[in-house]
Amino acid sequence: MTDPTRREFLGWGGALTLVGGSGLVGEVLAACGSGSSGPSGETTWQRVMRTKTVVIGLANENPAAFINGTNADGQAPSVAKAVLALSGVTNLNATVTEFDSLIPGLVAKRFDMIGAGMFVRPARCKQIAFAEPDGSVPDYALVRKGNPKGIHKANDIAIMKVKFAVQTGAFEQTFAQQIGVSADNLIVVPTQQDQVASVLSGRADVTMFNKPALTLVVAQHPNDLEIAEPWTPPLDASGKPFPAWSAEGFRKEDSDFLSAFNSGLAQLKANGTLTQIDNKWGYDPPNADTPTTSAICSGS
Repeated sequence: MTDPTRREFLGWGGALTLVGGSGLVGEVLAACGSGSSGPSGETTWQRVMRTKTVVIGLANENPAAFINGTNADGQAPSVAKAVLALSGVTNLNATVTEFDSLIPGLVAKRFDMIGAGMFVRPARCKQIAFAEPDGSVPDYALVRKGNPKGIHKANDIAIMKVKFAVQTGAFEQTFAQQIGVSADNLIVVPTQQDQVASVLSGRADVTMFNKPALTLVVAQHPNDLEIAEPWTPPLDASGKPFPAWSAEGFRKEDSDFLSAFNSGLAQLKANGTLTQIDNKWGYDPPNADTPTTSAICSGS
């Protein structure tokens, strides 16, 4: 479990440094090019191009974005690395924080972009800018072995009055509130590891996140946990599945960075590299029917 009192700062193939305290994090990031140093008026993208260094924020969640030894790994870092390599950016570092701190951390310039497999959501679009979608991972349910509560539909969780564990700031917390899960039945925890622990301990009856991650969890606890099957994922008020497309996040003022990233991402889509990355991590790649980020942000 990630210790929320620590921050891990890593490079691709670089040495692991454990940093204690938010002040020291700022010092390390500044030293690596994420601070305000550099020519006056220089944009984030201009600095990234000058230093060939970028810092991504992630929440240590496998397979979306996690720490593997001394490297950042997973679907989102793999996409970021491949896109930025097209522009000659060879030094990618990562700072780990809790999921709920990713957007505040980006806005506060503690890192240059979010590379955490974050879903594009209208509420988040008001705070940051997202690149175009790069993969899809619908939510499934994790329950105790044998699914003793018979949970098979996300939208039934409220009316069944079961205990539901969600991660702070994640889509599932908003969804729980939308379908009317009572405060007594909603268990809000800081990490995916805590979600799993809640179900394992019996504190919660169910939790939800993406199926590739759940598959890894069940493989670790085959006698205790399972993925609920059959399963109907979260549906919106019109009865349609919520968009489950993830994308990299940027500060709104970093429009040149976002434009350059989207250009590189389009190349990865065209040459098949993005499909290879998504297939490796269990994600569905974008296709002709994939909504644009603008459409998702507008709620259409």
